Amino acid sequence: MNEMKTRIEKVVLNCYKRILQELESDALPCLDAKIGSRGSGLDSLGVVSLIVEIEEELEMNLDSILVSLRQSEKLVDIIPLLEALVEEKSCG
Repeated sequence: MNEMKTRIEKVVLNCYKRILQELESDALPCLDAKIGSRGSGLDSLGVVSLIVEIEEELEMNLDSILVSLRQSEKLVDIIPLLEALVEEKSCG
């Protein structure tokens, strides 16, 4: 696993963990969490919160991948999207 992927996974998990804490949820933060599920804390409002948290943590705008983020089924599915965006921003 490369360094960038590891960093992005940590960012996503930390952001998800903060959302769960805000919701006072007993769910455990994991990358297999289902997006669109109230039980995971990632219903539509949770996804918006997650996106904002990730934007702040990575200090970048995620507008160019929003549609793909919303179409993802699990949290792990957004990792390659974020990797590609970070790579694109660092090269450009």
